[in-house]
Amino acid sequence: MISIDDFNPNNIKLANLIKKYDLQKDTWFAIQLNDVDSYRQIETLYSMGFNIASHTVSHAFLTEIPIEDAYYEIKDSKDILDELTGKNTDWLVLPRGRGNEAIYEIAIKLGHKYIRTTKIHNEDFYGNESIFKKVKGGNHLSYPRKEYNGTDPFEWAKKSELKHYWFHMFELLKYDKMRELEEFLIWYKEKK
Repeated sequence: MISIDDFNPNNIKLANLIKKYDLQKDTWFAIQLNDVDSYRQIETLYSMGFNIASHTVSHAFLTEIPIEDAYYEIKDSKDILDELTGKNTDWLVLPRGRGNEAIYEIAIKLGHKYIRTTKIHNEDFYGNESIFKKVKGGNHLSYPRKEYNGTDPFEWAKKSELKHYWFHMFELLKYDKMRELEEFLIWYKEKK
């Protein structure tokens, strides 16, 4: 599974690269809904065959705002995406990976089955496993996090037992990692 966070004008270029390897069904884009460009990008990505995950309306850090506001950030994003795609949006990608039990409960009540945080190395379950799975992070491909002990993030991901890979397009561009991403996509396709 591959997931990409946040609106970026280059996401369509990235989508075309992923589509080159026929990995649309393995890929989720999580884009906040704070302007018309975001809506257009979501519609384009969905029409290209990509999955869409909720990433809230304004990319608010849900643990840092009143719980009532967090509820509407999650609810409104899910409602809008359900309408744009015509299907149930069951993934929630937390902005900055920040959540807590109250946020998870809101997500369950609103119909999300999966939540992605930004924790590295582990996956765990929250609540009734048959109803809801909270995926903690996976492998962040954009830059070498401290948890990787100096290892290149793409090499780290290839050795990891976790099969979820996520990143931000702006970081891939900032760290000049597009060539490494393409090599990773080839590896991922062959490993499937």
